[in-house]
Amino acid sequence: MSVEELAERPQFAEDDAASAAALRAFAASERPLARFDRPRAATPTRVAVVSDPHVSVDAEGTWKVFHRTQELFRETLADAERRGADAIVVSGDLTKDGEERDIACVRSILDDVGVPVLVVPGNHDVKERRVARFERLFTDGGFPVRLSLGGLDVVGLNSATALGPDGEEAATVSDAQLERLDGMLADSAEAIVVSHHNLPGLAAHVGDDWAPHPPVENADALLDVLSRHDVPLHLSGHVHLLSLVRERGVRGLVSPGLCSFPQSYLLLDVDETGTTVRSRTAATREQVAAAYEASQSHSARSSVISGLNAEQLSNLPLVDERADPTGEIRPIRSD
Repeated sequence: MSVEELAERPQFAEDDAASAAALRAFAASERPLARFDRPRAATPTRVAVVSDPHVSVDAEGTWKVFHRTQELFRETLADAERRGADAIVVSGDLTKDGEERDIACVRSILDDVGVPVLVVPGNHDVKERRVARFERLFTDGGFPVRLSLGGLDVVGLNSATALGPDGEEAATVSDAQLERLDGMLADSAEAIVVSHHNLPGLAAHVGDDWAPHPPVENADALLDVLSRHDVPLHLSGHVHLLSLVRERGVRGLVSPGLCSFPQSYLLLDVDETGTTVRSRTAATREQVAAAYEASQSHSARSSVISGLNAEQLSNLPLVDERADPTGEIRPIRSD
């Protein structure tokens, strides 16, 4: 099914119905986004996950609501700290297109954060072969990077290779990174692995053989490493669609885009019983509604993604492995 055909299907007929569904999900502490049996940690640990802020100093509009990206990113990180996050993960596309002024703005915002922050690059951050520059600015020695939080490790990868051999965008995790990842995971008791690009399986999850973007190109090689070390959770962004897949025993949780509807981020609470995921926002009711309206008028693709996000948030939890040991993940249905 094409995205144009998907856009014609009935989803949320009124803008306020979609934004209301999102706001109910953000406010519902008793109804989490997901509960996983793993990862686990002996010391309770809270990790905030922010994806695709697409910060721009001077751009306006589009479904990414560029004119609010600086403010929303700053407010979101502050909100995560107020909620007791022990660390913050930003899973790529920090900027609109990797311009120097936008990178400088992001660094200034991150400098004000009082907890450890792990960032990975997205395709928009590394245009024109700027991966090395991103590594210099945001890591001490390139990727993978590891953040240790008691008994839990968070490992970040670069999947956003700027250009392939023929000048096209590529989305791969290099062999060198996979080798280093293999070594890191060998001495990790429990790990979460992060890349901008998602694991495969999203098209089947949507239910109509359509996905906003393809997964990481060398997914089989990445999954070989993750499954060999029994990694319980992979985090990603890129597609702006809140979703959950499972491939070869690895859960793949895709964060929504911060800049676009529903303008939210994730809070992961990891303890000895497993992981509980909640969705939160620093945006106002009016801002969430305006983001949905912008998505509906921008393109068929943005309309479908936002409708599917609203569908997901109105049917939580996506999975509850404590109540259902099979851990079955239902497909998204928008009709």
